[in-house]
Amino acid sequence: MISITIQAFTLLSFICSSTAMFVRLEGGDAHEGRVEVSQDGVTWGTVCNDGWSDYNAHVVCREMGYKWGAARRARYLYGIGTGSIFLDDVKCNGQETALDRCPHAQWGKHNCVHTEDAAVTCHNNIVRLDNGGPNHGIVYVLDDNKIWGVQCGDGFDRNAAVVVCRELGFQYGQDLPIGTYGKVDDVHTKYIQGDILCSGSEVTIRQCTSSNTCNQYPYNYGAVVCSNTPITGGNEVRLLGDQNTGLVMTNTAGIWGNVCGSTWDDQDASVVCRQLGYAGGVAYAFASNSSMGPFVLGSVNCLGNERQLNDCNRLEQACIYSDKNVKVAGVLCHQRQAPVLRLIEESPRVGRLEIEMDGLRGGVCDTEWDVIDARVACQQLGYADGDNMRGLEAPYNTTFMTNVQCAKGEKSIFECKNDGWANDGNIPACAGGKSFAGVECYEHAFLASTQSSDTGTTGSALVFHKERWYHVCDQEFGPKDAEMVCKELGFPIGVPLISEPLTVDNKFRIFFLQMNCSENATSLSNCQFTETSNCRSSVAPYFPAAYASVLCLQANARPDVQVHPPTTFPSSPVMQMYGINGTLCAKGWDYRDARVYCRQFGYRMGFGIPTSTTQGANLNNPVVWMTDAGCTGWEIDFRQCIRASVLDKTKASGACAGGMASVYCI
Repeated sequence: MISITIQAFTLLSFICSSTAMFVRLEGGDAHEGRVEVSQDGVTWGTVCNDGWSDYNAHVVCREMGYKWGAARRARYLYGIGTGSIFLDDVKCNGQETALDRCPHAQWGKHNCVHTEDAAVTCHNNIVRLDNGGPNHGIVYVLDDNKIWGVQCGDGFDRNAAVVVCRELGFQYGQDLPIGTYGKVDDVHTKYIQGDILCSGSEVTIRQCTSSNTCNQYPYNYGAVVCSNTPITGGNEVRLLGDQNTGLVMTNTAGIWGNVCGSTWDDQDASVVCRQLGYAGGVAYAFASNSSMGPFVLGSVNCLGNERQLNDCNRLEQACIYSDKNVKVAGVLCHQRQAPVLRLIEESPRVGRLEIEMDGLRGGVCDTEWDVIDARVACQQLGYADGDNMRGLEAPYNTTFMTNVQCAKGEKSIFECKNDGWANDGNIPACAGGKSFAGVECYEHAFLASTQSSDTGTTGSALVFHKERWYHVCDQEFGPKDAEMVCKELGFPIGVPLISEPLTVDNKFRIFFLQMNCSENATSLSNCQFTETSNCRSSVAPYFPAAYASVLCLQANARPDVQVHPPTTFPSSPVMQMYGINGTLCAKGWDYRDARVYCRQFGYRMGFGIPTSTTQGANLNNPVVWMTDAGCTGWEIDFRQCIRASVLDKTKASGACAGGMASVYCI
């Protein structure tokens, strides 16, 4: 029993080779590549990266004549091997003198494929550069446990860069913007030396003071460019693109790279375009995967009158972005006329977007066009917000912008990510006559659940405030507030109507504003707004979450009150004012009101049903024109019952919190 157990353990355990093992690097050069091994020096095979670590790499690199190694994956860096896979599950502790001294699975036994081939890069310093080139890249540092860690970007500055570059054998060094080389390789997730502080005189980066904390995210690392001559940059610029548009490229220490787009705007773009010999330009942003080089300039802040980009104020480190919003600076340069965005209206505030530049007119392709893009476009046009429209027709095939991807906060769609200004009309997704983008723009006020006629419109009032739409609370909503809401929508007259409770799904939060416009207010900008979660109707029974309802009228509007006959029973009485069908609140509705209403249309008697959800004929989101009709029961025409309060909710005795009036005629 004991012998069987020992034998089984022997078969399953790792072994150390007693046969000599040859090691070489392939697919790279003398200090890096795919690791290959052989027992006879003739037949070579690869090593699987299961369990492959920096400790394994240290051992391999010492065999190559170096001090330290870094574990890598061969697949994308050095190519995959062919033939046999000889080693798997290698478990070095880092102190071994040769790879054949490390525990590993039996020679030739593995569960891998060649896409899992192991690789190394070898170094003689405890600091190395990665993701860049021989003299630039992300800084990696060997920690106390002899594991490579990413140098944290917190506090990493020019002094730290000088120390790193001197340690690598260079005379000069300069830090590059955080995020210069995109995301850190997923294999390396350990960040070390946060809040680093160097004087610049240290022999090694490990001598600088630092903490054990780091604001860890995939772009927050130290990056450098090293040189043996003084480092200069920014005096040369060029565009990577077609003619007058493309990525902005600039030179730092011989490295052509990009400019961070996190704060890139039209003032910066104008400087670049004038430096290139154009009259001016506008900014736009490329997605990071469009980048052809590292960021060599961080956030730029030009005033717009500088002669060249190098004269602008800039923060070398600051490149602020998230995974979903990585921008690279681009420009569109013009000779005579800067690009102008216009709305070709089909109806007020609704239509196709058009751009004109240097006398040429073109549109925006509707690929990727969404509501965020529409909001930026409408705000650029002077409106508060907007919805997107697609599939619009234009009298030309010229497409200026494609794949527009705004991320909120841009001042114009020209600043949004896009695939460049291709005006040849050859993009397949944008071909044809109905592939242009449009918008429906909103002012700072909006009416929901609207009913409209030729002379007016009604609905619940919403106001755009601090980049969000708010329902206006009925509480304290008065005639001046209604006037300012309607004036924003182009109507000279505004009247507050009887409020109704707002019914919403409990999963959603409704934002309310208390609105207060003074008597001398001339627009919404003169009014005061206060966010509130305690909204109720302004009069008894003080129903919670009651929204302000408003009637907006043209100057020539006349009430022209009409009462429509019922079509089914029970039915809500239908009363028309200003060409808009509405109904009555159930509050105060009784048999006397019902009698007058029914007798007017030839019935002998009518019964008032106090509360009903039944809506009158052709009513959708009905307007509540009045409450407490107050008939005596003997009127000939129901219009004789209409009280003076019909268009003045302040004289009404209550809000419409109990539903609509309902009637049954016999």
